[in-house]
Amino acid sequence: MANEAGITKEFLESALKQSIEKFQVKPGSNLGDGYTCEMHSVDVWTAGKDEPQSIVIKCYPINASRQEFLDAGGSFNIELEVYKTLFPEFVKFQEDLGLENIIEIPAPSIIHGHFISAEERKKLLTPFKAVHNNIIMPDLRAKSNGEYRLRDRFLGFDLNHYYLVIEAQAKLHALSWAYKCKTGIPSLTEKFPFLKQHFDIMIKMVQPLTDANFLMCKQILKDHPEEVKAIEYLQSIQKSSGGLYWSFEYGQTALGHTKDNILKKPLPSVENEEPWKVALHGDAWSNNMMFRYDEQTGRPVEVLFVDFQITNEEDPFCDICYTLYVSLDPEVRKKHLNSFLRVYYDTFTRICDQFSIPYLPGWSWEEFNRRFHRAKVVGAVMSCIGLPIMLKSPDELTNLDSAANAEEQKGKSTNAFEAGANFFAGLSKSKKENPILKRRLLGVFTEMVEDGVL
Repeated sequence: MANEAGITKEFLESALKQSIEKFQVKPGSNLGDGYTCEMHSVDVWTAGKDEPQSIVIKCYPINASRQEFLDAGGSFNIELEVYKTLFPEFVKFQEDLGLENIIEIPAPSIIHGHFISAEERKKLLTPFKAVHNNIIMPDLRAKSNGEYRLRDRFLGFDLNHYYLVIEAQAKLHALSWAYKCKTGIPSLTEKFPFLKQHFDIMIKMVQPLTDANFLMCKQILKDHPEEVKAIEYLQSIQKSSGGLYWSFEYGQTALGHTKDNILKKPLPSVENEEPWKVALHGDAWSNNMMFRYDEQTGRPVEVLFVDFQITNEEDPFCDICYTLYVSLDPEVRKKHLNSFLRVYYDTFTRICDQFSIPYLPGWSWEEFNRRFHRAKVVGAVMSCIGLPIMLKSPDELTNLDSAANAEEQKGKSTNAFEAGANFFAGLSKSKKENPILKRRLLGVFTEMVEDGVL
């Protein structure tokens, strides 16, 4: 697979700007760890060095329909630009202010990156290799780089893991708000146009998957009629919620839907409400977060976010509710929800005070909780779409390129884009009982019923 992707001595020397004696390539992720790109772990030995430099190369998939999905949303280039331009700007403005204690971005550094667009690839004189589109970073799993690890996605976050996560989310969001305030730009997308995500294309592409997973979730919870009704209600507002929270038209205007009135028990609207918009991670589930652990206690002490392909500028609760309802153990979430939210609120407030900037419009603990309550619908949608894939039984997982190739060879699709849609629709198919998935879904939708959201 490495040679097929195009990882060669010449490529590595060009990317790393070093003379290489030898290198070793291993799979950079396990089945079920990711769904769009390929990951390769590479140990590189340079002249005069006994120990290797451990890196990860993230590159395009080999399959055409998976490539076209990335092209449609521009997600690979977005991640590259986040590392190359957005995050360095978030650090530079703090340095320009003369701050002694720089707030670090909770993300790894980038070593090298390159992107060739679909149009540019058509003009290449030599065949395109998957690795030509690459993001190279330190391999966080290596001992020399901190020995970070993923949390087992089947366990869900416990108290210690999630405290780190929501604090880091608050830091990222608050830094982006501080950057806007200090530089005087009203919107990040003005200076960083790559943040204008093509959510209309991506969400419509995965709509077959969304529809299939709604049916699956109802079948899994068939013995819980109130929760099934909640899923049916969610299905009726799913498109509107997507349009409202990711700022594109998906039928919500014609239906008169707002963030307040789409709830089962609608909230009263606030007159002249101003939106809260910050830089989001965008795909904030557990497999996009890596933890460093204390060697003596085994307790997590730091989290870094990875995979910024859906980074955008939107409502902070898109990140918060995604993680809370997709990646948390249900009992932990229910027991400690208020304290989790308080960590976020206090961290965001403290950073605003540190930079001597105004808070988000209408910022208060009461308003924070009001906006959080209505955004729970985001967590419900992402649970229905994501959990059947994320928690799929390991022995049912398949190589993604092989599965995508098989979909293309069925002859049902007229192009790679349509084949990609069908491919994603089949990702969650399962023939096995899954008690972990059922418990997580039941936890989410019981809460939604109790809270009057669905």
